[in-house]
Amino acid sequence: MSASGIENYYVSSTQQKSEEEAAKSASQKDRVSQDEFLKLLTAQLLHQDPLNPVQDQDFTAQLAQLQALDQQVDMTKAVQEMNTSTQFRMASEMVGKMVSGTDILGDSATGEVLTASIDDGVVYVTLDSLQKISYNQISDVTGISEAVSYGNDLQNASSLIGRHVSGTNLEGQQVSGIVKYALLSGGAPFIELEYGQQMSLDGVVEVREATDADKQFYSDLYEASDLVGSTIDGTNADGADVSGTVKRVYGQGGIVYAELDNGEIVPYANITEVQ
Repeated sequence: MSASGIENYYVSSTQQKSEEEAAKSASQKDRVSQDEFLKLLTAQLLHQDPLNPVQDQDFTAQLAQLQALDQQVDMTKAVQEMNTSTQFRMASEMVGKMVSGTDILGDSATGEVLTASIDDGVVYVTLDSLQKISYNQISDVTGISEAVSYGNDLQNASSLIGRHVSGTNLEGQQVSGIVKYALLSGGAPFIELEYGQQMSLDGVVEVREATDADKQFYSDLYEASDLVGSTIDGTNADGADVSGTVKRVYGQGGIVYAELDNGEIVPYANITEVQ
């Protein structure tokens, strides 16, 4: 089957934000220091004694300090991103496991992990009680192997097979789907969704167990992709009979639709004949 006619299935979510400042504080402090440095340097040049100007070597030394500060900021950011990526991969392994910890409201929480997600650089798990715990506030995990948690990247990617993930594909577009394969390409691990989209592990921002509704939705989406360019008969959402050539198919709100060349929208389940 061809997946060329599939419109990317966009997923958005809004998360509660209680630990954002903690994740951002280090980089913000570095940025403020850099801005202040530039202001001080500018003021020094504007108000220097014309009879005793700043010497070249002094100016060079100050520029070297600025460059060192830039490198420090970049290194701090890189370390934070790597730490977040590592935490998310480990949190993804907790889906379906029992965890205990302190939720974002400061209450004790214990339950089965439904999803793992990243919100503004902070990794969270959401329990079956709908309580949300940041990764750093998890105190106990039951039923997860340390060997798997700290396994290689391909092992982490393989653990996502059959699960529902959301994030960005290799083209930077937001996608969502059930993981079908885990593979290595150029020495780097990737996952491939059931309808052909590929994602790097760093592109995954949410993981949860796939439901029967998820499986049916993506099965319909994949099958509907073969209808692009075909003429169909069916009924639109208002129950009116329509026909036309399928221009594209897409998913929205858990329902697969076919958009015809005449502008009509037909739910996939309402297609009665393919010519």
